[in-house]
Amino acid sequence: MVMFLAVLPPIPILFYLFIGWANPLEALGMHHHHLHVFMESTIFLLILLGCIVQFFRPKRKAAPMLQAAIAIFLMTLVAIVTSSYDIAFLFFLVPIMAAVALHPSGFRTLFQPTGKFNLPLLALTAVAAIPLALYALEHLSLQASQIVGDDHGELNHWGVMATLSFSLIAFGLLAAFRLHGWRITAWSASVMAFVLGLTSLAFPAQASAVSPVWGVIAIIWSLAFALATQFGDRLVSARSG
Repeated sequence: MVMFLAVLPPIPILFYLFIGWANPLEALGMHHHHLHVFMESTIFLLILLGCIVQFFRPKRKAAPMLQAAIAIFLMTLVAIVTSSYDIAFLFFLVPIMAAVALHPSGFRTLFQPTGKFNLPLLALTAVAAIPLALYALEHLSLQASQIVGDDHGELNHWGVMATLSFSLIAFGLLAAFRLHGWRITAWSASVMAFVLGLTSLAFPAQASAVSPVWGVIAIIWSLAFALATQFGDRLVSARSG
């Protein structure tokens, strides 16, 4: 029942996934929000993914559960720090945290690695951490400024982009430390970086778009992270052997 409630809140947000690239935004006069809308829908999709997989062998899905909880927690924390908090955040936060507390794995087992950490994933996460942190801090500042007439701030889009940056670092660490179900979280991190790079290239003039160079770097990083997810262990074993 708790997991069912945890799944429900993100679902209405997902309609943005289908209009992010489409004409309805134009009709609503929100054509300059394509990138933000698409990134917002992506992070909610990954939150939803982390919840839905709990219906199938949840004891093996600790990392996806934590990825959903961490993303929602960071979103709430960013809203509090930037004075953008709304009571609606509780509809996301409370069910997710209850699902973590009542997880079949038990709270201690939830954080138990399945083996040695994945060095390639850890290295890639470390490389991305600094630019992502700087990107997040820039957006935190924008959200906190609360400039009158800034519709991005009014819609909490700056806060969402800060959340996405911090979440990407957290997802990378969860995957690198190989918690149960870490591959799902690793792929989630890869997808998040890929979509950021792709939307920045598709909408280079929109707010929060990274430069074309950084967009290409983000896509390359995402592909490298995906390859490390699949073959990182073999590479380390081959070198040690």
